[in-house]
Amino acid sequence: MKEILDSLKTSIDGIIEIFLMDTKGNIFASNISELLEKEIKKVASSISLFITLISDKLDVDRLDFLSSEGAILVVIRNNFALVCITSRKANLDFLYLLGKQCLRLVEGNKS
Repeated sequence: MKEILDSLKTSIDGIIEIFLMDTKGNIFASNISELLEKEIKKVASSISLFITLISDKLDVDRLDFLSSEGAILVVIRNNFALVCITSRKANLDFLYLLGKQCLRLVEGNKS
């Protein structure tokens, strides 16, 4: 799975960090340094809570959290979420399309 994430990170300009989690907040794969591990776990926990809160009301497969510095894109498919922390120059729509394909591959590997 890490190879898939590394490939995705090198394919699109502007990806700073990327990780794969389940919708319960467990991180399965990442290319994140150990220095940021604690902070990323907090981010995963917050995203998991957000997904849980909205999934009862909406059928959502994408979340975008935008700031002046960049964005966090969350691509959701079944019980998995691909989280991409990006700079402002990242093409989020293209990243979303590749992220969906990445999650399909991950699900195929999990079965």
